[in-house]
Amino acid sequence: MANSALTIEGRTRPRYKLNVELQFSYQRGERTYHGTGRTRDLSDQTICFESDQELPGGVELELCMPWPVSLQGLFPLDVIIHGELVRKQRSVAVLRWEEFEFRTRGDGFQPYANTGNICNLLA
Repeated sequence: MANSALTIEGRTRPRYKLNVELQFSYQRGERTYHGTGRTRDLSDQTICFESDQELPGGVELELCMPWPVSLQGLFPLDVIIHGELVRKQRSVAVLRWEEFEFRTRGDGFQPYANTGNICNLLA
């Protein structure tokens, strides 16, 4: 029998590959810090991302990243994720998210207000 390395996955929740740019911010004392990064993967509780800087442990972060699906196919969305940094190693970090919300990106509904287009937001 040939030698082989066995990899045992200890995670109980599935993770989904996601590769999009993101922006983040966090506070330490009275100062707010900002940075950028790129997602690696996410689950229903965590998001793993690469950061342009080493992050301090245990901070509350706000992540902002583009959502791949537009509202009604017209309005680009960002997802805003709030949570705690639970693991970090150099420029890779894992955030356990506590809440999220979607926001329209850019000018939102204004460019469509007087075009005569009907937008059914409840559909």
